Amino acid sequence: MAAYIREHADGRPRLRAWADFIQALSPDGEAAQAFMRAQREHGHPDRYRPIADGGLHLVGRQSSLFNDHDPPHAGVLRELVALEGSDERLPPGAVFPMPPRPVRNGRPLWEVDVSVRSEVERVHDRWYEIPERLSHPQLDGYGSYGGSEGPDGVAVFQTSLRIWAVDEDEAASVAHELLDALLGDADAQRRVIATRAEAEDAFELPHTSKDYERRLLRTRWHRYEPSAVGVRIVWCTGPCPLARVEVDESPQQVTISLWERFPPRFAQGGARIGIPAILAIRCVEVPLIVPLGERRVIDGCTGAPPDVIDPFDCITPNDWAHVRDLDLDTLDCTTPPL
Repeated sequence: MAAYIREHADGRPRLRAWADFIQALSPDGEAAQAFMRAQREHGHPDRYRPIADGGLHLVGRQSSLFNDHDPPHAGVLRELVALEGSDERLPPGAVFPMPPRPVRNGRPLWEVDVSVRSEVERVHDRWYEIPERLSHPQLDGYGSYGGSEGPDGVAVFQTSLRIWAVDEDEAASVAHELLDALLGDADAQRRVIATRAEAEDAFELPHTSKDYERRLLRTRWHRYEPSAVGVRIVWCTGPCPLARVEVDESPQQVTISLWERFPPRFAQGGARIGIPAILAIRCVEVPLIVPLGERRVIDGCTGAPPDVIDPFDCITPNDWAHVRDLDLDTLDCTTPPL
């Protein structure tokens, strides 16, 4: 491995320093043993036996960790060795039964999404004391917790609770009991939504053939203006392309639904496919049968005009801010896909 790095150093002194650093390792040490196992995977006769399930290929990460910017460092070496191990690729199209939803003592597990709106300062303080303040025999745990500014400037605090309960109503009741203990008599609005929890590994493997297929999902849009052919629709979105536009016209209103094409959940071989966090502003020119006139324009994703925002929604106001002050004549508006 040291020889390989030297061969490809191309005169970069820190890569040569990494080669010397690796060559000086004790052959019996953890790092050297990991490198040897990784080299066997790439053609040496002994079979590779990963020591960490669910990790990444050790050799595959060398180029990103051994670079010409960082000098040799034992901490970087430990990080690299910790990545050893690789999942065996799945056969193409392989699917697995959905794991059963968890049940304990006859009570299913519920995922309860909790949102609280409040301008009271002590709500902020208590929200960040969730680990110390939340306790109940039916509480199985909680997700991340934090707060941000809502659409009207009021703070919105959110978390998710995992609660064992016989039904949705009991799960919501336990959540409210926990909120009572957490918030006391502080003035606050709250919203509690309970859904059946899936098994922890429910999304780690493909479960149907559709997990390998691209998906059409309806997406929210954020602004419109009348145009010569009908109406211009503008929205803040990600890298998934617009696939379809649906228009439903009546004498009173026009409902416009945008559908974007998302990638499959899994690639062949079982690797999960992520969507890059890329911000895009898009515009589409939607033709109408008759001019818009005074008719209301409704977003088919929400069933409401685009400027109607859920008071617990902390994301849409940011999207609105990206499109609110744009001069739509400067945007490259496309026509709806066929």
